[in-house]
Amino acid sequence: MSGDSRSGLLRLLYASVFLVATAIGTPMMLAPVQAERLGATLFDIGIMGTAAAVAYTLMTLVAGALLDRFEKVRLYLAFNVLTTGALVFLALASDVGQVFWGRVLIGLVGGAFWAAAGAVTADMAPPHLLTHAIGRYNLSWILGFVFGPFIGGWIADTYGYQALWTLLTGAMVAALAINAVIMGRIRLSSDSKEIRFDFSAVSGLRWAYLTMIPYALGLGIYFYILPGYMAERGISATAIGFLLALNSAVKGVGFYNSERVVGFGVKRGMLVGSVGLAMSLIGVAYASTELEFLGPLIIFGAANGVIEPLILDFIVHGSPRGSLGATMGFYEFMYGAFTCLSPLVAGYMSQLYPLSATYVGLGLITLLIIPTSARLRNREKG
Repeated sequence: MSGDSRSGLLRLLYASVFLVATAIGTPMMLAPVQAERLGATLFDIGIMGTAAAVAYTLMTLVAGALLDRFEKVRLYLAFNVLTTGALVFLALASDVGQVFWGRVLIGLVGGAFWAAAGAVTADMAPPHLLTHAIGRYNLSWILGFVFGPFIGGWIADTYGYQALWTLLTGAMVAALAINAVIMGRIRLSSDSKEIRFDFSAVSGLRWAYLTMIPYALGLGIYFYILPGYMAERGISATAIGFLLALNSAVKGVGFYNSERVVGFGVKRGMLVGSVGLAMSLIGVAYASTELEFLGPLIIFGAANGVIEPLILDFIVHGSPRGSLGATMGFYEFMYGAFTCLSPLVAGYMSQLYPLSATYVGLGLITLLIIPTSARLRNREKG
């Protein structure tokens, strides 16, 4: 298939990624708020976040192995069908226990989605457009995180959570239609005849994955605890949705300019991003109003918009094409595995100490990104 044809299909894929990310990202952010409104404690929300992260983590490895064995676009479509089912389950939920399991299902399908969408994008893109394609893929999903929580918070406050989850199910139906068109026009098959996980490809990118550890620890508390943390301080779902959407919008600016971010350099980019993450998490520790959360969340989004494009660019350029499922799946695995820890610790510590202590501690841990990412520069030169 020609480069122009692939570029056209990539645009369809970006539209699909936006819709699916909206459908997954909104309950990621707002299901904890719904649970808190139904009576869940911060400890309950921490356990829910950890369970969802475990489901996400396990699914990334399964999806990665499957993607290197079977046709990628068909698998991506199948994973989207599962996402639709998870949203139907959430739409029928009416108590904390049901919201808990609905959020776990969203974690499961989220792991499959991000592993598959990233691998499909990288495999579909012509080599000379790979950095550009990964940047637009990242921009597509982050835009879903901008519009979903913002509009979703207002819908939840005005019409209720069941209405919100039902609307998102409709968005998934539209995504399935787009994916069916893509599936009819291209096949991204693997040469492998067995289901396996290519750990040799993963090992060659180990410094990128080690950098994911402090990065994911910082992100975990944001995804799984922060929405409930803000709700406990009396902030409405509409305001929470707006703040999280603004954070994602700032992050999206970095994704849109991913080629410039990569050109800025790994060493400088990781230094700026790591310090930004630390500052934002420490700022959140002492915030209690919408205005006080605003600055730290903007900084958090900007830092993410620098770190994530650098890590992903290193991985996709360093990965053999036949192992993209494994390398992208392991990227999501590291993300999920270490985001598991921060909500569990934060939820437990909230029963003993002010949660602000956890935010400060994780903020300091994110500074470890600086030494772990130092070797990425050597790989670019070599």
